[in-house]
Amino acid sequence: MAVDDIFAINGLTKLEAHLRKGNLDRTRAALQRKLFALVEYRNARDWNQLVRVCEALAIVGWGDVEPIDARAEKWLNGAFYTELQNLYFEKRFLSAGWKKKGGTFVLDEASRFYHASPERAAHAEMDTNVYARAHPEVDVKDYRVARLATQRNPLPKNPVRFVRSGNFFPIFEPFIAELETLRARIDRETRPSEYGTGFGYMGIRCDFANEFAEYFHDVADVPKSFKGSSFVRPRIAFGRLAKKQGELRIVNVRHFPSEFTEQSLARQKKVFSQDLAEMVTDLGSRLKKKKVKLDVAALLGDVRKITDTW
Repeated sequence: MAVDDIFAINGLTKLEAHLRKGNLDRTRAALQRKLFALVEYRNARDWNQLVRVCEALAIVGWGDVEPIDARAEKWLNGAFYTELQNLYFEKRFLSAGWKKKGGTFVLDEASRFYHASPERAAHAEMDTNVYARAHPEVDVKDYRVARLATQRNPLPKNPVRFVRSGNFFPIFEPFIAELETLRARIDRETRPSEYGTGFGYMGIRCDFANEFAEYFHDVADVPKSFKGSSFVRPRIAFGRLAKKQGELRIVNVRHFPSEFTEQSLARQKKVFSQDLAEMVTDLGSRLKKKKVKLDVAALLGDVRKITDTW
């Protein structure tokens, strides 16, 4: 099978049928070679071909190569960025920002970062400045690529994902460090392939009180003598189920007032463990109403097993 044939096949069903016509071992080896030829993509055509190669390897199996996803997303400013991630959200090879040029996209020379990968142990990580010096020229040729592709058959990943606000009082630092540990364990110890494929993920944004704003959960909690900016927010602001890029998602926000840190660190972890179980349980109720299949009981059991030893 000629590897380049896959670039003319659009549907995943047709792609799978084509790939299975030949010897899978030889096909896999050819795809792996193509993968490594494209991981430092230089233009939009390279990127879209890399996405198709990752889709093909997801079908025939990655063999002895670490599986990765090729994802294109938008930053808040509307600019696109692309990156390769493994099963645990660890970035691999080249991540890059893009600029619109006419009817196509070109790499932003000042927004490229090379990540270390076990497949290329000799290639050191390079930040944007180092990479720009090593690769000063950007391919600006118009390859007639009007859209940056994103992988349509991504790896099954942990469906409970945390992010946090960038600003917080220093008193939150011990808890935030523990939260990072919990996030890494949930990424690695949940069993996403066992829960089903009808749901994408539940995002949990942890917003902490900071020098610019204090949180309170009730108007009655705000001291009359309090001066400064404050917001009355629920402990958990539950989001709504919505599809993005064909994936069903929900994002909840957990608001942390300064008062939260008046408890011991062990108690803080206990409270958040209960919050997490509450959010997973709420997710199960919402998915049931929508008749979306997800083994929430198995997910909740795994989350509780992890938090019990956190």
